Amino acid sequence: MHKSSILTTIKGHPYPIKKNVRPAFLHIFLLVTLLLLVFLPTLKNSFVYLDDGGYLWDNVFVKTGLSLENLKWAFQSTTMANWHPVTWLAHQLDCHVYGLMPGAHHAVNLILHIVNSILVYRLAHKLTGTNLAALLTALLFSIHPQKVEVVAWASEKKELLCFMFLMLSIMTFLKYQENKKKRDYVASIFLFALSLMSKPMSVTLPGMLFLFDLLKSFSQNKNQFAVKTFLDNLWRAFSLERIPYWALSLASSWITMNVQSASGAVNSLGKVHLFARLCNAAKSYLVYLLDTLFPVNLACHYHFSFQGLLLKGIVSLLIIVVITFLSFKYITKYTLYSFSWLWYLLTLLPVIGIVSIGTMSHADRYMYLPSIGISLLGALILSEIKKRNGTFFISILLILVACFGYTSHQLTKTWQNSESLVSRALDVNPENPDMLAVMGTLLLKSGDAKEALACFSKLHSLEPQPRSFYLLGLAYKAMGKIEEARALFIQGINRYDDHFYRARCLIEAGHCSEQLSEMEEALSYYTVCYQDYPDIKIGQLKTAKVLIAQGKHSEALKVLNIAMRFELNAEVIRQNYDTEQVEKEIQALHSFLDKQISQSKQMEQ
Repeated sequence: MHKSSILTTIKGHPYPIKKNVRPAFLHIFLLVTLLLLVFLPTLKNSFVYLDDGGYLWDNVFVKTGLSLENLKWAFQSTTMANWHPVTWLAHQLDCHVYGLMPGAHHAVNLILHIVNSILVYRLAHKLTGTNLAALLTALLFSIHPQKVEVVAWASEKKELLCFMFLMLSIMTFLKYQENKKKRDYVASIFLFALSLMSKPMSVTLPGMLFLFDLLKSFSQNKNQFAVKTFLDNLWRAFSLERIPYWALSLASSWITMNVQSASGAVNSLGKVHLFARLCNAAKSYLVYLLDTLFPVNLACHYHFSFQGLLLKGIVSLLIIVVITFLSFKYITKYTLYSFSWLWYLLTLLPVIGIVSIGTMSHADRYMYLPSIGISLLGALILSEIKKRNGTFFISILLILVACFGYTSHQLTKTWQNSESLVSRALDVNPENPDMLAVMGTLLLKSGDAKEALACFSKLHSLEPQPRSFYLLGLAYKAMGKIEEARALFIQGINRYDDHFYRARCLIEAGHCSEQLSEMEEALSYYTVCYQDYPDIKIGQLKTAKVLIAQGKHSEALKVLNIAMRFELNAEVIRQNYDTEQVEKEIQALHSFLDKQISQSKQMEQ
């Protein structure tokens, strides 16, 4: 029996395990070549509006490259609602080497995806002992259209890094199980820590190791009572050897929940009820499977919808339960098939939506790790087909590679820029409120206020909330209709169901009042803003500016003292308001203050 295979004889295994089988260089070469052809368009893509600003071009601690100050920030920052210092260091290194060249950042993502695909090949080879199954698994994993989002989005370097370190951790642990060398054990734990510090998606590693234990036990003891084998391995999963993995996993989960709750990324039960989340979670398990089989309507954002959610959730749950029941029932006969399915269920659990983040129902990037299970399952089925009919196998394989490769290639082009990306999402779902908001914002930034107004009006008809009032107000303001804009901002102020946009409506209403020379009215809006939302510094700065203009210097000084209690650094500003606007306001305020101080001194003299 080949030493590198974790399996011995598996009853019902679709192919024999051969001796002296080594990963084929030709297979690796074929895989790399195919990936370069499929994802080549990403090298011509720009950065996009979604998250790339926070991770790259609008983040002063990243775009300035590696430095001691930036290093400290990377380990202290919870920007972008995550604690992932390794990801920040990777972005800083990229910017240090080649600045903000989009093609270079995308090239690094592509290289990481190629490395990850090779690691999947090696893991599949370890599990199955055959080059063919390893190649099939890696092919199905690497060129599937669901991978485009991770490869083509510069901000998703965190997913690629997390996956790479996780795969290395798993393979090092499996090596440790064979040789019992302490250095491999320590290395596995260290690699797991790096994975978690890239993105907490890998928190289920202790459960994955349990699945590997089950795989090994059931393959070696085919006739052993299944429940006893399961319980024995469950006990092993909580042994002293596994405690460091559990400790890291729990610590990462705790940090992530606290950081995302503090940032407002986690939806409260009042916003999305737990029962609705459970229904969406059950539905998502099936949706991901269907998208894997038929990747025809993929987009960068899928809006959470309550329409038909209960029925979809129940039907999906029944299907998932039946498949899972069969997996356990035949686990001794089809061990690797069961392993593949359980891997999918387990690794998707952290992002399935029980803990609701934002307004998404699901996301393609969340399938990067779980798709290993489905890819391995597909490889096993294809291997069985090859045993029965080689010609049919080749036909199916060529069709899959052609369809997946072409679709991924075309989908990569939709990430060319923000407009093409959001247009694709709106083609898939024309009534996606979040994408309507983004498209309108992009149009507004480009100076097309009329088209932006059309997007925001459609958004308002779908969701008449503070966000839509705020965006409509911005459009009217850009068109010079200040009275109409202020009226919309005031309507947003009177809604308390979204404090993020209510605060911004207060600021914009104040600015409109300034433009209308109604300074007392402006002061009232700014004052409410800084009193209700003291962390939003621009409200305090605007208030001080108006007070100084009215000659109320002592009152302005009090407000400024409150404002300066908080550190006015780039990160705080970015979290609270548009960076460029805040910087302009601060510059204008400092200039105004200097002028007032100079005039006061002259009068005193």
